[in-house]
Amino acid sequence: MDLFDFNTVSMLVLDATEDGVAAVREFARGWTTPIDLVETATVDDCRRRLGTHRFDIALIDIDTPRAASDDLGEALRRHGRIFVAATSAQPLRPLSQFKTLRPYDLLLKPYRRDALGALFAPMTRSPRRSARWWSTSRRRSGA
Repeated sequence: MDLFDFNTVSMLVLDATEDGVAAVREFARGWTTPIDLVETATVDDCRRRLGTHRFDIALIDIDTPRAASDDLGEALRRHGRIFVAATSAQPLRPLSQFKTLRPYDLLLKPYRRDALGALFAPMTRSPRRSARWWSTSRRRSGA
């Protein structure tokens, strides 16, 4: 997938809970821009997918076992925008362990539609993103 193809957004979801994945799946069905959604439930599967695909957004449930590992953080850092999800349990876990995941945004579970929409808005409606795509495609065509 072309990273600058603003007609489709690619998203990797690492979430071991069915309710988390279902919320993202439901959101993706109703969003105005097509979302290429790749669901993973384990860190190993997530790492494998990162090796073969490029994603615009990675949504990681930090409560998934081994999600805070440095090697996963390093693999994620090379793949676009990173969004870290926390559970709704209070108090929130300290995020100092995610040094390799910076910059990240914190998204609380259960996922709300407006919060998920805020993640996608810059990827689908940004004039800057459209300008980058236009400039890149002009260079490719030799214009």
